[in-house]
Amino acid sequence: MAKVAFFQFSSCWGCHQSLLNLHLGLLPVLPELDIVYWPAVVDFKLSSLKARPDGDVDVGFCEGFIRTEHDLECAKLMRQKCKTLVSYGTCATYGSVAGLANQFTKEELLKRKFEECESLGEPNDMLNNRDPELTEICDAVRTVPQVVPIDIVMPGCPPKKENILGAVSALLTQSASPMDKSTNVCATCKADPCILVDGKLCWGNVTAGGCTLMCPEKGDACVGCFQSTDVIDEEKAEMQKGLLAKLGNASKEDCNLISQFISLYSGLPAQGSIYLSGDPLRKIAKGEKLELADDVQGASLKVLSKSKNYAFTKANVCAQCDRNGNRSKKMTSMKRWYEGTIDPELCFLNQGFVCMGPVTAAGCGTQCPNNGNSICNGCYGPVFGVAEQGARGISTIASVADLSPDVVNDQLPDVIGQFYRYTLPVSDISEHVEDKELKEDD
Repeated sequence: MAKVAFFQFSSCWGCHQSLLNLHLGLLPVLPELDIVYWPAVVDFKLSSLKARPDGDVDVGFCEGFIRTEHDLECAKLMRQKCKTLVSYGTCATYGSVAGLANQFTKEELLKRKFEECESLGEPNDMLNNRDPELTEICDAVRTVPQVVPIDIVMPGCPPKKENILGAVSALLTQSASPMDKSTNVCATCKADPCILVDGKLCWGNVTAGGCTLMCPEKGDACVGCFQSTDVIDEEKAEMQKGLLAKLGNASKEDCNLISQFISLYSGLPAQGSIYLSGDPLRKIAKGEKLELADDVQGASLKVLSKSKNYAFTKANVCAQCDRNGNRSKKMTSMKRWYEGTIDPELCFLNQGFVCMGPVTAAGCGTQCPNNGNSICNGCYGPVFGVAEQGARGISTIASVADLSPDVVNDQLPDVIGQFYRYTLPVSDISEHVEDKELKEDD
């Protein structure tokens, strides 16, 4: 059983609710989990988590953004106690709607909230007369990855419940089954001639036996579904490395085949549900330094790092939207969400409604546009390779809007709220005040 802990920082509890919404869907995974901390569901005390040895918890899920000193302390505690730490939901990953507070100083926020708000009964001077029992708030909203190292990112406001179940299953499943690590696919393959000898890529030489499909016997490459073997066919592994070394600027087809091998052989989760900080495919696509071993897997990754045809997924919400077939490149009007009647068949942009689907990562199942007849607000964060979701959203609207600047100004009274609704804390335009707590730790 895997020891798991769930922690909530400042947030609405929606991510934990989404997990509970799985209902009977949790039954297949619950027997595999030893829940050692989950205050939202089980009456564990914080002292019980503190008492655990460092690294005692296998996987920790962190929901919410860092707003208070208590949040900051508990984020460090979770990092200390958990082998693997998950940034769970958009609040934890990008800061979400609450991150829009970073447009203002802490003092401005407290004064507005407790002294100037129109709905107040009795104003309270929280700047000078704060209850000492209340924890101090930090100078800015921070994301969990901004304060502690994170291993896995799972975006969504909240994450789709099917994504959560898939992510938990992926974390618990270490390898395919049934399999035989004492042999390899090549040892049982009857392909004649061997497709590797015939000059085609095939990773059966490093893949565990037990497979009954035997793709090479049908002329297709073995792509490592059963993951690593304890007994590598060394002769064919060297032949494989030789073929990979000769590829040079590998074709798109070869890059896709190699990517498929890396994903299956390494047991990486399906792209679009969770993102691993150590995923070698993402690291190569982002241009990060990657130490490559002198083996078949290292040789395969080396090909991807050198090829101009390798591309990590850049799927956006539009790619999965039912309205995509009715989209043109023109936006001849601009409306607020409450103006007019929305046609359930046509692209929102063509109807004049600002939609963040073009710049938002896929993974949500396009629930809002397809099921709710509502625009995408961007809660799954930017598509891969886009650092500034808001800036890209602005440029996208500018490229399709056949409108005067005056119309755009009138219909977009809150540009930051529209385009940086979920990602302001991780944006370069966010005017953060340095947190004294973080500076002291650094």
